[in-house]
Amino acid sequence: MNRLKKLINTIIFPKALWRIIIIIAGFGALLPAFNSPLKDTPIAIIAYLFSAYALIVTVAWGSCIYKTVHIKVKKSVNDVAIVNKYFTDHYFKVLIGISLSLIINLGFAALKMVHAILQSSVWNGAIAGYYIQLCMIRYYLTTQLMKAGKSKNRKQEFKAYRATAVLLFITNLILSVIVTRIVREGKTYVYPGYMIYASAAHTFYSLSISIYNTIKYNKYDSPLLSAAKTINLTTALAALFSLQTAMITEFSAAGEETWRLNQITGTVVCVLVWLMAAYMLLRSHKNLKGGL
Repeated sequence: MNRLKKLINTIIFPKALWRIIIIIAGFGALLPAFNSPLKDTPIAIIAYLFSAYALIVTVAWGSCIYKTVHIKVKKSVNDVAIVNKYFTDHYFKVLIGISLSLIINLGFAALKMVHAILQSSVWNGAIAGYYIQLCMIRYYLTTQLMKAGKSKNRKQEFKAYRATAVLLFITNLILSVIVTRIVREGKTYVYPGYMIYASAAHTFYSLSISIYNTIKYNKYDSPLLSAAKTINLTTALAALFSLQTAMITEFSAAGEETWRLNQITGTVVCVLVWLMAAYMLLRSHKNLKGGL
């Protein structure tokens, strides 16, 4: 087991010189693969796989740099009251994070709604509805986090946890509509130029940090904090599915049948969200009925 861990660590975290070589070669190999007769050959497939490995190494290296910088910055600004509160008060920290996500979601919702109206697009309307629903959940959680930061009322937290589960069911209904349209009608997400790589890096980072935080915040035994992190995980899973559709559109050969892969991934994402929402409902019902 230790040998396996050591091998995985060596693959993901090679020495500094090899990291640079892998990153440059991995992303550089895509240029001729995109714009040459090699585009639809086995060599191009190898280039795609190698670039995926380079992306993993990049994200892993970036996480290490972030952790190092994070520790140094934390030490230097710990004397500032609001910063110290951010690092020591978990409710306040989650409140800040979810408030920023709310602002971003509002921007996406407004943008997609404008596109839906101007283009009479049901597709953009469905996406706008998804982001509006996320805004509703995150706004609700911000109000509950502000209350919980003062009172720490466990019963109230479980009520908010239950309400979040209900809202998550509604969100998943909208997500299911989007998945169905992608599979049946060939709708897809499109990222201009090399933005798809930035989106891929951000999606994998978001998914990794969401899984980590979901596990991490369970130890605080706070239903409200768990609800906030579950919403982040749900958003990351949906982003992973949208990234897959965009990558298939960008890299698959013309005429190639890819709907089945979208169907499988979309179904898995929706089922996982259903299961998380169902678990939240059952857990809240059990604790509220049992008097906590």
